[in-house]
Amino acid sequence: MNLRRALLAAGFVISMASSAYAERGAVTADLSWGVALINVRAPYAQGAPSQVGSSFTTLLGIRYALTNSVEVGAAAFYQLPTTFTHADAQVPSPGGMLPGTLSERTQQVGVLLRGRFVHGFTWRLIAGGDVGFASRSFSNIAHYDVSDPATGPRSYGLSLADTSQKALLLAPSAGVEWAGDHFTIGLAPRVEFLLGTVRTWSLSLPLSISWSWYL
Repeated sequence: MNLRRALLAAGFVISMASSAYAERGAVTADLSWGVALINVRAPYAQGAPSQVGSSFTTLLGIRYALTNSVEVGAAAFYQLPTTFTHADAQVPSPGGMLPGTLSERTQQVGVLLRGRFVHGFTWRLIAGGDVGFASRSFSNIAHYDVSDPATGPRSYGLSLADTSQKALLLAPSAGVEWAGDHFTIGLAPRVEFLLGTVRTWSLSLPLSISWSWYL
């Protein structure tokens, strides 16, 4: 009898774990914050050489549960300003190409349409994909001659106006969540592919907190 009860209890736990927690018709607000590894392409420089660095990123979104396991939504994200330097950058000038180091202040904003699949109850697995538009802006752009170590970097004095790079963004993600009654906390790494005049990528590790209303 004890074995039978144990098997029934185990079956109940497994069935609860395999059911989807997301309730059909639920509306959920998301706030995410984390660090991102970003690959930035230099503006103005010939060939747009890339440099890998890091930035903090934040996202605010809302989603709706079409079924108990499928959700759709929209979000906006922002990567905080970060300074990047690009070595071996050749910038065109009236006198020809100028070799040196390009420095700039950069940040990124974007909007997304989102979809995701949810599997689990209290602890649940999530997998999703985003598609949207991103714009990386550049300011305080300066180009330096670094050919003489004795004198150090010397500005070429070029007038490099603020500019931006716009791109289509595709981003798959997968991770885990812990869900209470209305409150959810999760971690879902995401890879972002940016497809525009220059192609680049980023890898973010956001911690998300969410609140759901069951309609």
